[in-house]
Amino acid sequence: MNTRDDLLMTAYRVLGRSLSLDRNAVTAVQFVVPVPARTALLVLAVDQRRAQWWTARFPADPMPDRRGDAATGDLPGWIRAALTPADRSWGCVVPAARRDLPGGAEHQGHGLVVRLSCAYPCQGVLVLLRDEDQEPFPDADRSFAVEFAAAVSRAVTASLLYRDQAQIADTLRATLLPAPLPRVSGTRCGPHRRRHRSRRSDRRRGALCPR
Repeated sequence: MNTRDDLLMTAYRVLGRSLSLDRNAVTAVQFVVPVPARTALLVLAVDQRRAQWWTARFPADPMPDRRGDAATGDLPGWIRAALTPADRSWGCVVPAARRDLPGGAEHQGHGLVVRLSCAYPCQGVLVLLRDEDQEPFPDADRSFAVEFAAAVSRAVTASLLYRDQAQIADTLRATLLPAPLPRVSGTRCGPHRRRHRSRRSDRRRGALCPR
């Protein structure tokens, strides 16, 4: 079994262990750095206004595995173009150039962009970048990137569905809980309950031990 197959098998085992979107995204970008990519970027736009992003780089920045969110319109143009809705996932080559990354970083080199195929109403892309002095991605690495993106898509879908279900559960819980009793000045309920329990206890003792 070659290294790429090993990586894919490990990816399917590791991704999705958690239902946390952030944890799965960080795992995804860390997984492909430094091999086969020097920089990995995952961008996810659940709506047309905001997008979340995660990056990992080698050598590591002072703040490795950075993450953040931004208005979709503030993303670099080449990423916005890759996020354009499509009926299926695809992968394309990123020509060598200096490109802006989310968060103000830059990268000089080339790479691959693979659109995610999530079973959820969102748009996402996985970007694998190499330095300009590295060889272009061969066909085998391109196939790996597409397969890896499929594993990432499944993990992201599960995380987003879980997040929605948790929000629905919280809303229902808040709706079904009884409203708190109003506070009335000058009233105390505690002592009356204690006296009631004490009288009931005395009646039980009297019934069990008649005099």
